[in-house]
Amino acid sequence: MITNNLSWLIGGEAGQGLESAGHMFALVLNRGGLFVITNAEYPSLIRGGHNYNKVRVSDKPLTCHTNDVDLVCALNKETFEKHIDEISEGGGIIYDSADFPDAKGKDGVNLFGIPMAELAKTKGGGIIMKNVVAIGACIGLLDYDLDYFKEALKQTFGRKGDEIVNSNYNAAQAGYDFMQENYKGKFGYNLAAMKDAKQRMLIQGNDAFCIGAIKGGCKLVAEYPMTPSSSILHFMAEHSREYNVVVKHVEDEISAINTIIGASAVGIRSLTATSGGGFSLMVEAVGLAGMIETGIVIVNVQRPGPSTGLPTRTGHPDLRLMMHASQDESPRMVVAPGDPEECFELGFQAFNVADKYQIPVMFLSDKYLAEGERSVDFFDTKGLEVDRGKLLLEKDLDPNEDRYPRYKDSPDGISARPLAGEKGGIFTCTSDEHNDYGDIVEDIPNRVEKMNKRMRKIDTLRKELPAPKLIGQAKADMTFVSWGSPKGAILESMELLAKDGVSANFLQIKYFIPFHSEEVAKILGKAKRIVDVEENFSGQLADLIREKTGIFIEERILDFSGRPFTAKQIYNEVKAGTGQASARTVPGLTTKL
Repeated sequence: MITNNLSWLIGGEAGQGLESAGHMFALVLNRGGLFVITNAEYPSLIRGGHNYNKVRVSDKPLTCHTNDVDLVCALNKETFEKHIDEISEGGGIIYDSADFPDAKGKDGVNLFGIPMAELAKTKGGGIIMKNVVAIGACIGLLDYDLDYFKEALKQTFGRKGDEIVNSNYNAAQAGYDFMQENYKGKFGYNLAAMKDAKQRMLIQGNDAFCIGAIKGGCKLVAEYPMTPSSSILHFMAEHSREYNVVVKHVEDEISAINTIIGASAVGIRSLTATSGGGFSLMVEAVGLAGMIETGIVIVNVQRPGPSTGLPTRTGHPDLRLMMHASQDESPRMVVAPGDPEECFELGFQAFNVADKYQIPVMFLSDKYLAEGERSVDFFDTKGLEVDRGKLLLEKDLDPNEDRYPRYKDSPDGISARPLAGEKGGIFTCTSDEHNDYGDIVEDIPNRVEKMNKRMRKIDTLRKELPAPKLIGQAKADMTFVSWGSPKGAILESMELLAKDGVSANFLQIKYFIPFHSEEVAKILGKAKRIVDVEENFSGQLADLIREKTGIFIEERILDFSGRPFTAKQIYNEVKAGTGQASARTVPGLTTKL
């Protein structure tokens, strides 16, 4: 019997409640002290299509999902047929026996038929609860405590009243009882709650970012929904009254970025969120924020392009876009988290940097990190303080002065700024090049001074930000380099390699502007073998490292399929590696860089 080590998949079509089923199953296990990580794959359809949600569970911390499947829960025939060959030896598949009266499996895979639809109609609230019956059936087959399901129901649906909670529980109980009565002890996997179970959050990357944003003093969100960033708008709207945040669902991305620029210009910490296509419409206004030195936070939850591309898949195609978008050059911070904890920490930091340095902050996430749920400890908020930098209040100003030199040069490049309307703090705000007071001035000395002043902020900020550090032992057979959500798969692949006697460490890059060139060059200069891991076609980080340090990383594991890396995938690539640049992860597509 294999206990507390399982990869589970529920599949069906859009509209069958797969997202809620996957979330509920993960929440039930999380409440029992187990570690879970989820990954949902779905096409860009409102109804129909093949959708599935994977949940990996263990009694040890998890950093990534796996493509292995031990138990499939099929809500339709397509799921049965698509995933039957993926199931591991000794695994199983739960299906509606009414849909497949003559279901045939394969050697080594157990079939568990259950009348899901019938039980949903007779024991639950109708066919709509077929997914709930399925969850109960899975819990029953795995011999897990169903009481955790009731706790999860109260947490999720408690506000809707006891009737909703009870009807869902009755549906799950029916599925649970059927499996206990007919298949108890006939499956080689089970799950058991941990003794003295520690309570953890089950949280998505987007939600973790939002918590960091709220802690960081964000008071305005202006967004036009775009997958996979939309849940930021939903989360902030749901909690807007509780935390006094104004949330605007605006008409387009141009309106979104100009709204937050206006709000930030008068002292309100603001954000917008989008994906690559939506950010493309914001590019002109990024230059405006840079010119008038106004701090804003822009979240790009990446998905593959170009154009509409793969709107519900994941990837890291927009690093160069975020670094260089705009007219000419203007200072900004570009930052990317690798897990939910970093979404929170860097989300908080983004608002301090934007406000203090008066620059746009580009926050790069991705669909896998943004929408996938993980078990994490409650965030540590000790020592997190809002820093508004050189913000002037009326008491700091001379009311007898007609105008204030808002853009006056300074050694660190940051000017003291009054809020609009303050006595003694009047200045002009324009997108043209300007003097200290904001008046349009085109002469050469002023242009050189102001350009140097603005760009000097990058050097000042670089000194404040932590330099990248190696994860793992200082000396190793190989060094991974990557950014964003592949972090989790890399960490687990390092464990797999260690079992083969191959030592590895990992250089995670979080900050791209400013870039810590000297520190990166020092670390990589000592590496024996460097392997770049990225979810884009060319290896944008590897090329950036070559640009900034002169170090060319030839060996690149690149996946631009729209699906996230797994640890085994990286492990297999490393073991098969010849030192040549490759994109072997997509069959039939290889490129020599």
